[in-house]
Amino acid sequence: MNHLKIDKLITNEVKTVGISGHMTPDGDCVGGCMALKLYLEKNFPELRIDVFLEPIPDELHVIAETETIRTNFKTDVEQYDLFLVVDTAKDRILQAERYFDNAK
Repeated sequence: MNHLKIDKLITNEVKTVGISGHMTPDGDCVGGCMALKLYLEKNFPELRIDVFLEPIPDELHVIAETETIRTNFKTDVEQYDLFLVVDTAKDRILQAERYFDNAK
C-alpha cells in the first residue's frame, strides 16, 4: 500500500491503530511493520499505535523501535479503530487475529 492509500485510511475517527505481521517474523516482516509504525507516528502523531509480533531474532533489534513490539500480544485497548496486517494474510498473525477481527 502506498502512502496515499494509507493516508486515506486515517480518518478523524481513527485514534488507535494495531499492526501485525506473520508468525516467526523475519527481517521483511519486522522491517515492514516498524516502517509502517514510524510513518504513522511521523505523519499522525496523535495516534496510538501498537505492533504485535512474536519475539524477533536479536539481530533485528537494529531496526528502530523494536523494543516497543508487544510480543505478549496484550494491550489495554478494547477495540482498535484500524488494524493493519503487513507481509502476510490474516490467518498467519496468531494471537493478533482477535484484534484484527474486533477492529472497527
